[in-house]
Amino acid sequence: MGNIKFGTDGWRAVVGKDFTEENVITASNAIAKYVYDNFGLDKTIIIGYDPRNMADVFSYKCAEIFADNGFEVLYSSGIIPTPVLAYNAKHLNACALMFTASHNPPEYLGIKFIPDYAGPATSDITDEIMYNLGSSIKEHLKKGEIKKIKPKYSSNQKVLLPKNSNKITYKYKFKNEVQAPIKAGDTLGEVEVYSSNNKISTIPLKSDKNVKSVSFLYIFKKMINNI
Repeated sequence: MGNIKFGTDGWRAVVGKDFTEENVITASNAIAKYVYDNFGLDKTIIIGYDPRNMADVFSYKCAEIFADNGFEVLYSSGIIPTPVLAYNAKHLNACALMFTASHNPPEYLGIKFIPDYAGPATSDITDEIMYNLGSSIKEHLKKGEIKKIKPKYSSNQKVLLPKNSNKITYKYKFKNEVQAPIKAGDTLGEVEVYSSNNKISTIPLKSDKNVKSVSFLYIFKKMINNI
């Protein structure tokens, strides 16, 4: 078992060094055991990924592991931002895994575990996941399946996992008064979701970490507005 350490922002490592298929399998099984021990097999799993190197490959391997353990897996068939995946975790009462490394350099990739309340995983949760490393679910009823999500939009159902990310666009709008330092959970603004230039939803954009540096917040805002 390689060097895997989960915090509230998940586990991040350099692809090909510590972020390997073997370690992704280990981490995925540890998270699967956490979900199984706390919710059973009825908890739906949503998995998404960003444009980073190998994120689509590793995320699908993770989806296969959860399906093999008996979970129903909803797998994004396109690149999506983390707030959209978190929104769906809350909307569908599901647990989610996002393959991203956030602000880390491009050689990094990571797994962010998003509980069904759509906020950062607490230390109690990550401690249990760490305890589960090297373990797996030994018994389950039947093999699950992986379903690729198609976008569904209506007044009472907004599942925002795009089938074709080129047709879905996002506009990040930051609040003018946002200044560092900020705390995890603070509202930074909102994400507007468009389909064919028509706005279909607005999602609150909240910080998932403490940010103390004004310059870092400025760089983060410039970076995310270019997505």
